[in-house]
Amino acid sequence: MPKTYNHLSLEERAVMQVMLDHDYSLRAIARKLCRSTSTISRELVRSGGAVTDPLAAPAPGRPRTACGYRCAKAHQRAQRLARKARVACKMVHGNPLWDRVIETLRGGLRIGIPTA
Repeated sequence: MPKTYNHLSLEERAVMQVMLDHDYSLRAIARKLCRSTSTISRELVRSGGAVTDPLAAPAPGRPRTACGYRCAKAHQRAQRLARKARVACKMVHGNPLWDRVIETLRGGLRIGIPTA
C-alpha cells in the first residue's frame, strides 16, 4: 500500500513556531508533531527558518525572512503554491515523445551507435 503525505496544518506550524522560539531541536519538534525530522527541516528551508549572523555573507538561494519562521506566512505560502498549476507530464500515451521511446525500446532506432 503506498504511503500518503499529509501537508502540515496551520496548527502544526503554530506549534512548530512556538517550539522554535523556545529553541527546541528539529528532532524534538518532529517527535511532538509525529512527523519526520526531514519534514520539519524542509518546512524551515522553504519558509524562512532562523536568521543566522546578520554580518555573514548571504546564503545562496532564496533569502531568509528577517524575523525567522512565522506560521501564518508559511501556511499562506504553502496554500498559494498548492493552487499553482503543475507542469504537465511529457511521457503521455500518444505523445510523439512516447511513440519515439516505444520505438527505440523495441529496437526500431539506433540512437548513439555510430555506423561504420
